[in-house]
Amino acid sequence: MSQAIPNQLPPVTLDEAQQQRLRKLYAEIRCLVCQNQSLADSAADLAVDLRHEVQSQIAKGSSDEQIKRWLVERYGDFVLYKPQMQASTAILWAGPFVSLALGGLIWKLVQRRRSINRVPNSALSAASELSVGGNLRGASAAGTAAPSADRSKPEGFGHRVSQAPEVSNAERANQLRRAKQLLLSDDDQ
Repeated sequence: MSQAIPNQLPPVTLDEAQQQRLRKLYAEIRCLVCQNQSLADSAADLAVDLRHEVQSQIAKGSSDEQIKRWLVERYGDFVLYKPQMQASTAILWAGPFVSLALGGLIWKLVQRRRSINRVPNSALSAASELSVGGNLRGASAAGTAAPSADRSKPEGFGHRVSQAPEVSNAERANQLRRAKQLLLSDDDQ
């Protein structure tokens, strides 16, 4: 059995300014093996190799942009936590805003459609008054006592219904039919 040999790379000597650049770059570069760790946090062999390569390039005098460009050319945009804005990455940058705008538009259309499909208060009031008025008059004509003034209800509640004009059954049926047609025509719009 052979044992795995630890990754032995020659050390690279950097001054303090280069060390700061190195730490900043490590934080901006993603480990390709771990994917959710930065290059500085990863213990994967590939991360060790990439750290050494970045150190070597800094020691050679490469700029941060040159190092990032080299990594992107070799490993793709995924290697950077903050990919550059390009045509290929535009959906990553614009996607959340477009999704939010589409969600708002859909919500607004649904709300608008719901308000159109609601029954107008005037049509509902006319139909309910006819129905309630007819039921109360029909009950009193059948010999059942009409409800007396109830103090738990607002004043004028019973008064409004009792003031309704007497209507024949045929006329009441016509009024209900017209109210129903009005309600149905509002739903079609």
